[in-house]
Amino acid sequence: MISKTAVRERQKHVLLVDDNEDILEALGTGLGHRGYKVSMYSDPSEALKAFTATHFDVAVLDVRMQPMDGLELCSKLKEIDPQLPICFLTAYADTVTQWPDHALLVQKPITLDGLTMALQDIESRNK
Repeated sequence: MISKTAVRERQKHVLLVDDNEDILEALGTGLGHRGYKVSMYSDPSEALKAFTATHFDVAVLDVRMQPMDGLELCSKLKEIDPQLPICFLTAYADTVTQWPDHALLVQKPITLDGLTMALQDIESRNK
């Protein structure tokens, strides 16, 4: 039997999706060094396929991507797991008029510290 302490201390699994390979690699590697398990995808369609086969604790999604933008990907992820916490990354926050109420929005450029704080915020909201 797994204790509650062991469950709380388990590594959080982050689905990180950004079509900018440099940002993806930098944030994914950094989060990995900070104790997160990170699955990185530059193609939102591939991320969706992975999501159907694996459990994730949180999704971090870029907004502007192809062939599917982050808002559309969010919608599809929520169909599968309505409780999934979502964090959007965008440099274009002023151009998007409707954000999902449940999502956290983080403005790019983002630092690793900024993303870590956002993930901690999401975790505290979902306890």
